[in-house]
Amino acid sequence: AMGTVYRARHQLIGREYALKLIGGPVASSDVRNRRFLREAQATAQLEHPHVVRLVYSGVTMAGEPYLVMELLEGPSLAAEVAKGPLEPRRAARIVQQLAQGLAAIHARGFVHRDLKPSNVILVPTPRGEVAKILDLGLVGALEPDPSEVRLTQHGHVMGTPLYMAPETFTTQSFRAQADLYSLGVILA
Repeated sequence: AMGTVYRARHQLIGREYALKLIGGPVASSDVRNRRFLREAQATAQLEHPHVVRLVYSGVTMAGEPYLVMELLEGPSLAAEVAKGPLEPRRAARIVQQLAQGLAAIHARGFVHRDLKPSNVILVPTPRGEVAKILDLGLVGALEPDPSEVRLTQHGHVMGTPLYMAPETFTTQSFRAQADLYSLGVILA
């Protein structure tokens, strides 16, 4: 709902990237743009092997913000789970890597708020499969600044209900434990 991701090739160097453009029905263009900016700022602060890497962000000539991220080749965790239960050791490796990625997100003062299998890509590498967390479109601060304007209106639920901690339905504040709950649901 927050955007569309395209495979893009840099014209001069020929390297491929993931290009995320705003799209979809979001409350207002101002809120949409501020969420997108917050996603860019949070992702830019994260340099971790289990979190997607932001390469660049900017604004198109039409005034629409965009993100350029590393291109991740591999299936989503959702696609792998749809094939049937994962082998327990593989599942444990994936969850361990996701926990490390979440630890990096939390250490920077953020909470993901929408961790789910479709927001995880499994990248095959010569040294083994690497799980990467992506889509920080709903990222929030662990310690919100009281002077900061809230982007989620009171009474609105943002996230994927199946993976959300119960307390997130009744409160506007998210804690790191909510992400860990989501991780537990993924493991289940």
